[in-house]
Amino acid sequence: MRIQLRGAPATPEQQEKNNANNNYWVVSGVLTVLLVYAYLFSNAPVYFDIPSPQDVLGKFDIQIKNLFKNVRDLGCSLHIQHTSLFGAKDERLVLFAVILLAFLSGYFLPIKYKKAAFVLWFLLGFGFLYGLATTLIFLAAHLTIYLSLHYQNKNIFAVRETLSLVIFGVLYLSLDLQMGMLLLVSIGVAGLSLLILQFVLDPIVRKKNKWVGLFQTLIIQTPILFAALGAISEGLTQYEWTVPVGIIFLFWQWERLIIYYVDFRGNGIPDDISVIEYLSIFMSPATISNNRYAPYVGQGYSYLAGCFYSLDKNRIIINGVKLISIALFYFLFNQWFLKGVRLFIHSQFGITVYEYSYQVVRQYVAGESISTATVLITTFLDQVRVFLIYGAVTHFRVGTWRLLGYNMDPQYNKPWKATNLVSLWSRFAFHYREFLVRAFYYPVFFRFFKKRPYLRTFTATMIATAIGNLLWGHIPDHLYYRGVTWDYLILLLRGWPYYILLGLGISLTQLYLMKRKRKRRPWTWDRYFARDILFSFLTFQFFSLIHIFSRTTVDSTLADHAKLFLIGLGIHL
Repeated sequence: MRIQLRGAPATPEQQEKNNANNNYWVVSGVLTVLLVYAYLFSNAPVYFDIPSPQDVLGKFDIQIKNLFKNVRDLGCSLHIQHTSLFGAKDERLVLFAVILLAFLSGYFLPIKYKKAAFVLWFLLGFGFLYGLATTLIFLAAHLTIYLSLHYQNKNIFAVRETLSLVIFGVLYLSLDLQMGMLLLVSIGVAGLSLLILQFVLDPIVRKKNKWVGLFQTLIIQTPILFAALGAISEGLTQYEWTVPVGIIFLFWQWERLIIYYVDFRGNGIPDDISVIEYLSIFMSPATISNNRYAPYVGQGYSYLAGCFYSLDKNRIIINGVKLISIALFYFLFNQWFLKGVRLFIHSQFGITVYEYSYQVVRQYVAGESISTATVLITTFLDQVRVFLIYGAVTHFRVGTWRLLGYNMDPQYNKPWKATNLVSLWSRFAFHYREFLVRAFYYPVFFRFFKKRPYLRTFTATMIATAIGNLLWGHIPDHLYYRGVTWDYLILLLRGWPYYILLGLGISLTQLYLMKRKRKRRPWTWDRYFARDILFSFLTFQFFSLIHIFSRTTVDSTLADHAKLFLIGLGIHL
């Protein structure tokens, strides 16, 4: 069943029209905001021999320690992960340069060349940051998926794709002879694999499409299979599987791979999709930073095709600049703000507030007496911290997609206005929610309990928010980030009560909303406005409090977490 979320994509004629007007004020705005990022969060001041932010702020009576992690480094949660070739500031400088070059290429090039330019700049930047081996592994992994899904593509040998791949090889060749030769060899191997698939295996398996489908499904589900088998193997043999960095980057995007596969199975992808079109979905400069954080932003083919140049490019880009500017504010002040709130509460009310929820768990397990106020305020502020960090990262990522012409929805939509769990879930995790909805909710909803709407809604919601959220949404990327080990897998699985409580909360709220028709719009300025504020606070506090179950430690037990949860409700056992 094909389900189109955003309607039909813009026609080529509409895209050409939306690409027609160049506005150099818009270009200047993008250049300005990226230069500000480079000035604040990279070594650009050193290279250009200009005063650093620390030097500038040091001339004023400002408590620099509240803004800086230490004397020399401005705190920023914008990271280039799993690389040690350069320092963090140099890595960010490369990122900003790649985004700027990709933006300029996309802004001025004709429509048909834009996506190829994005892929090119991604490969060059990624290769510079991670080296040739990681880049080739990442590219080869995606080519393998492309070939396994689209091996019958009759246009796969089209001249433009071949020339594009050769151009990549020539560019690498101009930088380093060995790099270029290795890339060209990998392209040759991919081409040979394609020939085998198209002319040898295809005639054999054409009459056994179910086996082809099974093979394709296994390819897409490789990340979770690898994580599960790797953890079990480590538990049995004590040998920890090592995963090449290039494969890790593929696995971290696997929610988007699943959405792409959903599009593929639903006939939502053109039969003649090109290599470049496929690669542009996963190899965009927007995906380089904080790859582990919200890699699902961008989703799959149908979403990106539907929002590419769907509006005038200047309007999309201006909105992107706004989001990146909001992200800048989050990057600068989230830690300073929360630290100030914790210190204020402790100094004025004598309440101990920890920075992270797992610290409450550790102190409780160690025998320390924990108050209800400590549990509630710590979990609340810890979730605010997560919201601010993810807000910064996803605003920057969505803003970057918009700089490249994709009219993408933001991940956040004023989550503080949510007066119930259903609204909160949709407001603070739009793209992740769409992943769970399309991969888990819809398949269950349209298949089971068709004559019992409440039961089908409850079941589909629980499968998506509890099972899909835990097993497919969190476990693989956590394992690849911390290590594919049995002990860590068990530690993650011990957080199951959080997912059950979240699923029950959202499911029951959904049933309540289905049964009770809304009589007024929340946050209408009337006599119920104070109730909206109360419901919004209670919703966020409940969502924060149930996270106490997901902050498992090696020494904690389910009973410890349950008792802390009850302490948060004012019940001391």
